[in-house]
Amino acid sequence: MMNAEFLLQIEGRYQTMSIRMPALLMMIAVTGAFALLTGCTGKAAGETAGESAVQTAEPASLEESTSAADTAAAEPLPEEDPIAPEGDPVTADNGPFIDALKFHREGSWMGPWYTIQKGDDGYLCMSDAKESPVTEEELRKLASDLLSLDILSWDGFDESKSNDPGLLDGDSSFVLKIHMSDGQTVSARGYNAEPENASEVFLLLQDFFEAHEGSSGEYVREFPDSEVTFLSISFAPPHANHLSRWYRLEFKRSTGRWSFLVRDPEGDFAEKGTDYGDYGDSDSELPFGTFLEILKKYHIAEWNGTDSVDSSAEEEWQVTVTFENGDEFRIDTTDHPEEYEAFRKECVQAIIDFSESVKK
Repeated sequence: MMNAEFLLQIEGRYQTMSIRMPALLMMIAVTGAFALLTGCTGKAAGETAGESAVQTAEPASLEESTSAADTAAAEPLPEEDPIAPEGDPVTADNGPFIDALKFHREGSWMGPWYTIQKGDDGYLCMSDAKESPVTEEELRKLASDLLSLDILSWDGFDESKSNDPGLLDGDSSFVLKIHMSDGQTVSARGYNAEPENASEVFLLLQDFFEAHEGSSGEYVREFPDSEVTFLSISFAPPHANHLSRWYRLEFKRSTGRWSFLVRDPEGDFAEKGTDYGDYGDSDSELPFGTFLEILKKYHIAEWNGTDSVDSSAEEEWQVTVTFENGDEFRIDTTDHPEEYEAFRKECVQAIIDFSESVKK
């Protein structure tokens, strides 16, 4: 009985164990699987977290780099030493001087040929038949003044234009050639055309030559036995305008060009209110001789070189005559020679006679 009960007890426990063992094994298996799964998940999560940490670290590093670059760019670069120009700057004291020059203008009046050239004893400043010495210092100052007017930009200027038919004075032209001591050259010419700053350059040159005129001797006081190449005579108030009394005539032999103006608002020599001017070219001989005889009759050659104008005077008279032999006579004054009224009357009448002849 006891054995039977024992067996029954053992059998009951066995059965109990038999029943409980699968559940236990299942629990162990589930626990192991969960542990395995948890371990893998943790590893994956760790790797993902590591990658995230790397990815997060990289932008942070880029921001730091960008910030550093911006800071570096904002800092000024070290200043480089400028390259100093070679030699001293060119001034009127150390720059080039005019070694040779030729300048001529003509139009409403026949300008002289202005020349600078080297002679046996130094440089000479010449105006047609007159000449005077000039120093290198003066020529250096002239070169400096011309360079300040951008004279080198004139080199190669060569333009010709048709003139406005309404202009009384007709055509105008200029020639300018310069050679400087440093080898720089200027060659320019124009016919009814000039560079923009021509008036400044022309005035500078004219003032320079006029300041050196006459220092070598007396003006010619007698008309030569030579052919007249240009003649201009004018009677008008100082600073005359388009309403002023004005009698004027000009002849140029080389072109046969003539021009005149007869404006007589009071009727002193012509019909009152006469206002007529014209210009043109003549195929026949211009009456140079008629006017030259009047100038000789009143000894006008003795006034050569006179340049004195009183702006308050009633009348200014001008005479320019050039000859083939190079002699030139220039008069511009409000002073009057003896028998001035008779001299003016004959000149004005000859101008009116010529104007009537070309009208026909």
